[in-house]
Amino acid sequence: MVRMGAYMGIYTDNLQYFDSVPKQWVEPGYGGERVRKGNIYPQKSVVTREEWKQLRDYILKNAPEQTTGPSGMPSIQRDGIPGFAVHTIQPNPELQPLVTAVAIDPINRTWYAAFIQQTILQLNREGKIQKKTNAWQGPVQIVPRKSGITVVDIGSMGGSDNPQGKMVTANSLGKLDPAPPKNTFDSLQRPVFVQHGDLDGDGDEDVVLCEFGYHFGELAWHERLDDGSFRRHTLHNDDGALCARIHDFDQDGRLDVMAQFANADERLVLYLNQGEKQFKQHLVARFSPTFGGTYFELTDWDKDGTMDVLLANGDNGDYPPILKSSHGIRLFRNKGKLRFEEEFHIGMNGTYGLRARDFDGDGDLDIAAVSFYPDYKSRPEESFVYYRNEGGNRFSAFTFPESFTARWMVMDAGDLDGDGDEDLVLGAFNVKSADASDATYEDWMKRNIPLVWLENLSQRP
Repeated sequence: MVRMGAYMGIYTDNLQYFDSVPKQWVEPGYGGERVRKGNIYPQKSVVTREEWKQLRDYILKNAPEQTTGPSGMPSIQRDGIPGFAVHTIQPNPELQPLVTAVAIDPINRTWYAAFIQQTILQLNREGKIQKKTNAWQGPVQIVPRKSGITVVDIGSMGGSDNPQGKMVTANSLGKLDPAPPKNTFDSLQRPVFVQHGDLDGDGDEDVVLCEFGYHFGELAWHERLDDGSFRRHTLHNDDGALCARIHDFDQDGRLDVMAQFANADERLVLYLNQGEKQFKQHLVARFSPTFGGTYFELTDWDKDGTMDVLLANGDNGDYPPILKSSHGIRLFRNKGKLRFEEEFHIGMNGTYGLRARDFDGDGDLDIAAVSFYPDYKSRPEESFVYYRNEGGNRFSAFTFPESFTARWMVMDAGDLDGDGDEDLVLGAFNVKSADASDATYEDWMKRNIPLVWLENLSQRP
């Protein structure tokens, strides 16, 4: 309630009122100055204190005493995942188990793991270090490419309006730092996701960047010019851009952009390419402010030749985290003419990421998902779940005993060992929060397992 009031120009700590926003509520330096100039905390309140009291009392009176997680959650078999072997990985015991990104490079049979404010490692399939690079703050996305590697560094994992994020592309991990200026985007507003694609149809790759921000952010595409530099084109000039995908949705021969937004105005939006570097906005779906969107993939779930949307929502960074009935995995089926309808919802507390692949090789798509905010009291097995597709939008759910040894936050899928099937890698971000007990956290830290490789054996004789 304190934060809600502040955005309306009512400054109170529930004990007393202040005539202006307290200095300690605004970060120092340039970021705080941006907030002041942007009038994020209004100098003149938009409601009176009496109106604020009425609104506050109404919300508190009608708020539920207790919240619940999603209904109809499938039971999870905890003794192993059919067709997978589990390999726990600790490449360097001195590293804290705070992994912010993992990525499989199937071409080179290698994978990457980023540790916040520590290092980025290139690993072989057994988890032995091949290369590393340091001096990173918060690498949150790693994109292996034919010509090298791209890393997105959020700059500040906590809320900040100081634009200190960056995106860097280089020929190899060892050349990431320092990188040539033309391959570096800096002074970004907490960037979290990048996609490459030829949006202007000139034969080279442009860049779509999601700058999630804090109070200030942006979704933009960056046009690659002939000299290798980039020109920014803003698609949405506000915070909350979380994930973006490039695809020709209206089948007019031009690549469009679908973006997922969080940070209160939760939604999926299509930016339709009109040619001549112009885009038209089309709202696909809008959700409640507490939806907690985290990630989405495009996939032809029903094999009708059009791309559907598989979406995860489970961000639960509340004070403290509370269960929410809306959390889980949703399929939005492409019905044509830019219409997407929700076809199913798999309830899963705290869903943070997913991958849809035919893991068991039976011709349909299965789902692997991680939860950063599982229900630790009742369903700790939600930390990682493999949903095997049984047909008719029915799933059997599995996890593995070692899933309880860490707090998984990031994951990736790909053919790491070159045997023709899709493996999985998981990264742990073992932080203490009110939803996990002290004993649980202490066990994570004692075990010190930051990574897991789930080796897919389905193609083995």
